[in-house]
Amino acid sequence: MYECSIHCYTQAECAHVLSPSKHPVRPQAEKITMVLAGITRIDVVGAGTMGAGIAEVFAEAGYEVLWYNRSEAGMQRGLARLRANQATLIRHGVRTQEAADMAWMRPRPTHTLQDLASVDLVSESITEHREAKQDLFYTFLLRLLHMKQASALNERDTAGEDTIGV
Repeated sequence: MYECSIHCYTQAECAHVLSPSKHPVRPQAEKITMVLAGITRIDVVGAGTMGAGIAEVFAEAGYEVLWYNRSEAGMQRGLARLRANQATLIRHGVRTQEAADMAWMRPRPTHTLQDLASVDLVSESITEHREAKQDLFYTFLLRLLHMKQASALNERDTAGEDTIGV
């Protein structure tokens, strides 16, 4: 399979490449829906550029989002980023005010890792420092072993089947 990028800035420039009726010059992104079976509560760890974007996407998709960041200042920057993104989407007619309000209301900031015990999925997007990531995953592992999921892990043949690293 090959990928090809075509950059057109006017409909006339693209007419010879793509049929305008079938492929508009500025096509909207295809809506891709991924069903996360049994998942209703998601935690996003990190409120930087990537964490804010991930929290925003999950909130827009209707998930309850618990959003962890180690510092209040970092969380405030992440919340400001989310609000600015939603304002841009409204200004360009991509999002309605009501949809933006719902996306804004779904993320619930927290500074306590203990709050993460009740989520179904964790998305990690903290700094790219090995020690920081090891500390975070160690904390998750301790919480997991301490909480109700410990018995479920003991019953599995493969304990890591619900863990994905990207």
